[in-house]
Amino acid sequence: MKQFNNNELIGITGTIGAGKSFLAQSFSLLYPQYENRINVIEIDNIRRNLLWESLSALALDLRLKLIKTFNISHYDKNLFFNRKDFTEYIFSHTDILQQFNQLCKPFFIQEINQLRKEDKVNLLVWVNLIEENYLPLLDFIIFVDVTEKTWLQRNLNDLESLQTRIKFQTNYNEKIKLLETI
Repeated sequence: MKQFNNNELIGITGTIGAGKSFLAQSFSLLYPQYENRINVIEIDNIRRNLLWESLSALALDLRLKLIKTFNISHYDKNLFFNRKDFTEYIFSHTDILQQFNQLCKPFFIQEINQLRKEDKVNLLVWVNLIEENYLPLLDFIIFVDVTEKTWLQRNLNDLESLQTRIKFQTNYNEKIKLLETI
């Protein structure tokens, strides 16, 4: 079984709803030798924090850049803007979503580096690690997949949101080809 070292950054990616977060949270069950030495970093949490919660300088810088880039006219003194409207907007066109992801990437990387712990094995979880080319940051990558039946059972309550998000994902076979080239 693969051995990991402290301060390594292990990427966990795969299809939407495949169980990436569950795997990360259960990592020490699969690898008991790493119990109490796992640091889970989820890019979805970083994004949520920087866009909708944090008042850090990094978060304010990112929100200001988004406001300028996407001509957002309604925001408060902390540069918070309407989450629902903005999410609908960026998911309305592939090019807008790509622009958003590229704009956010340096901010996310900075936050990843701040959250990374030298004395732990760091797990970086995100569905788009491959598509958005976070691979140069990683020491190793794990691809999580499930059967279609299991996937449907896990995502049944959120099919509408899922359909919107999944159309922007690289399809499974293309992801596997990308992994094979690493």
